[in-house]
Amino acid sequence: MLKPFPALAGFALLALAAAPPRADAAKLMLITHGDQIRELTPAPGAAAAAGGLKVGHVCSYGGLFWVDFWTWGGQYCVFNPAGPKECQVVPPAVAAGLLGVSEGDLPTPFFYRYPLVLLILVAAAVGLGLFLAFGAYANWSEGKLARRLIAQPLYEKAMALPPGERTAYLASEGVPEKEVEANLRALVNTFEADKPAEPQPETPTAPPTPPAAA
Repeated sequence: MLKPFPALAGFALLALAAAPPRADAAKLMLITHGDQIRELTPAPGAAAAAGGLKVGHVCSYGGLFWVDFWTWGGQYCVFNPAGPKECQVVPPAVAAGLLGVSEGDLPTPFFYRYPLVLLILVAAAVGLGLFLAFGAYANWSEGKLARRLIAQPLYEKAMALPPGERTAYLASEGVPEKEVEANLRALVNTFEADKPAEPQPETPTAPPTPPAAA
């Protein structure tokens, strides 16, 4: 059986470890929101910004325990990494000039373009799809085996017996124990899974004992 949820949890922890510094003060709380700045890497050979300023991408975020579930309002900015987490928003053309790239090649942070909640939903949908696909294939494969077995007189006779006698009968006919279990399971799941249970005969009730004479 597929277990996608541990993988999603590991992905969330990885994203948490790589989370960028926040522009607002951090407080231990369940729901987190505010603004965040992600530094952008300049192209090789780009001139350094004056005053040690860095070019970044600032946006608003909302999430749980600082793991972003959604981001919005992204803009380019300049900020001082050694000072308070504050920034000055600049036009894309200015940010492109400072990074040494064309305006059309300005980078956008991955987790801004693809918020974590979107990645979780996509991963869950893929995991569920694979689980259902494998389950459907297993059922088809088991049904194919059952139809092949029921065409054999040996298994046709075994399935006509009461359920408690089938294993012993097939074993007495020389069928290996592992094959007996797997084959009977396929036959029962295919031909008897939806079969209503046979009513059990009622146990006759003894007539009441008449009271003894005084």
